[in-house]
Amino acid sequence: MYKAIPVLIVLTLLAACNSSEDAVPAQYVQFDTMVLIMADIQVVEAKGNLARNGSMVEDNKVGIKTDYEQVFFNYHTSQARFDSSYTYYARNPKLLDKLYEKSIEELNRRNTQALK
Repeated sequence: MYKAIPVLIVLTLLAACNSSEDAVPAQYVQFDTMVLIMADIQVVEAKGNLARNGSMVEDNKVGIKTDYEQVFFNYHTSQARFDSSYTYYARNPKLLDKLYEKSIEELNRRNTQALK
């Protein structure tokens, strides 16, 4: 009986060391890909906001829908899978905060790269 205690302690420590990013279930978009999708979505939204100032609202809605479809296509996912993945992340506030933090870092990286 006492011999099993060190094994249990080691297994518990190993489980505790597992990062939350590694623990994202397979049916959801994985963390690194979700960061890129979220960054792309921010670009789509910004583009839509800029277009809203100079075009008809209906044309803008069609353009944004097409842009969203392109983002999901680029990452081999769907709107439904993205939505369920986002719900998963939203139910894990620390993970959601990290997701937004990394998305902002990605946007800043892209901006810096574009300015060079």
